[in-house]
Amino acid sequence: MCRDGLDAQASSCSKCVTVKSSVRLSLLSGLVLTNTDMDTRMRLQVGFKKRLAKCIIVMSIVIVSMAWLKPAVAADVNEFIDVSADIPGRLYVPDTYASESDQEFPLILFLHGLGEGGGNNVDQVNGNINNLFAEAKRREVFLFAPQVPINNGFWNGSRITSALSMLTQIEMDYQIDKTRIYVTGLSAGGQGVWHASGMAPDRFAAAVPIAALRPNTGFVPSVTPLTTTPTWAYHAQNDPTVGKGETRLTVNAMLDVLGQTSINYPTSVTDTTFDARLNTDYYDDGSLYFEDATGILRHSEFSSGGHGIWGRVYAEAPMYEWMFSQSLSVPEPGAVSMMLVGMALAFSRSRVLHRRIQH
Repeated sequence: MCRDGLDAQASSCSKCVTVKSSVRLSLLSGLVLTNTDMDTRMRLQVGFKKRLAKCIIVMSIVIVSMAWLKPAVAADVNEFIDVSADIPGRLYVPDTYASESDQEFPLILFLHGLGEGGGNNVDQVNGNINNLFAEAKRREVFLFAPQVPINNGFWNGSRITSALSMLTQIEMDYQIDKTRIYVTGLSAGGQGVWHASGMAPDRFAAAVPIAALRPNTGFVPSVTPLTTTPTWAYHAQNDPTVGKGETRLTVNAMLDVLGQTSINYPTSVTDTTFDARLNTDYYDDGSLYFEDATGILRHSEFSSGGHGIWGRVYAEAPMYEWMFSQSLSVPEPGAVSMMLVGMALAFSRSRVLHRRIQH
């Protein structure tokens, strides 16, 4: 081997020894660091595990809170029958319903929003009620969805009257539990819920208006009978279409009739100087929740969600548990008997008077 080759080999070996020595020193340094700074490393590991646990919890909350985006059952107009009369309408009849049975079934009256009118008797049964329809099927409940017969039409007095008339016919045609009829609606349909509750306070066991406009001027006096119907109103603080103030004003008007102090609502999402009666622990995301002293009025105000919060509301198990637990009072048997006796006596007297007039 030439001299140059030996020099090159020696140089290579020298570099190899240098590298190996550096590696050994690094490893030794690492061992020394591990021995001298073990507590720091342990603290870092514990901190990492805590942060990981928090991330898992946050992701779990997000996944659960967004579960309503994928409904269990999609609303299909073909599963509804046509019950149109003065206005168009669709009715879902539970699969377990049998006309010859004495079993009575609850019913939900759903009032659609501004964009689902038009008279085709189809648009009101769309994705907006996927979760509501899924729950109606699960609980074996009738679902009645009338339709405003014109585009961009509101649920005014005459249309509510038509819907109530159709509801009466449904009660005659099917075994409906008249003590467990509920009304809900979204946006302009939420306003319709206020109107329906005000016009027929003894008709509904509970009402759920969502992102609703306040009642029309002509319906303001009807706030008084509204307070006889258990109501859970929903809205979002960042609703850009129907401002949160619409529901806030209606709720405070109802509290005034109930003889309770109006709610001091926060002026913004970051405002923490709001009324102590507003509970932020009810929802994981800190959304506001209120229940009045009588238990007849509830108000949930989500911190986010915009206008289209009905998917989330119609997926809320607590809302359904509350709603279906409500029922109209049934007169005592003695009271019913006395009423029938009174009607019979009145009829008998009218016949006697009629005979006297004829003679």
